[in-house]
Amino acid sequence: MERHIHTFVQKDLNITPLSPLNRRFNPTKKDIRIHMALAADELRETKEAIAECLRIIKEWNIDLWKPRYFMTDYDEREINAIEETFPGILFFTYNIQGIIFFFKIHVHLNVI
Repeated sequence: MERHIHTFVQKDLNITPLSPLNRRFNPTKKDIRIHMALAADELRETKEAIAECLRIIKEWNIDLWKPRYFMTDYDEREINAIEETFPGILFFTYNIQGIIFFFKIHVHLNVI
């Protein structure tokens, strides 16, 4: 894989050989594995896969589980899957930095 990337950088991008320490054009084997794992995760975690999981859980708990709201991070795949599976449900989005800031302020003020 490294050989193919090196050839691509030189021939297709027409970039002169850079220092082998430049990981942008000379990624290590670990860098390549990380990118491949992230790409595989992106392919597996589709809106359809998330919606299917939610439908299965909903079917297993048809009389017991009637959520009124969901909390999710801002991932459009998750939001669309929730809206598809539970039409009209209220959901909240969050970002982790906002939650950390909230807790730091309230812990400092001894509110929590």
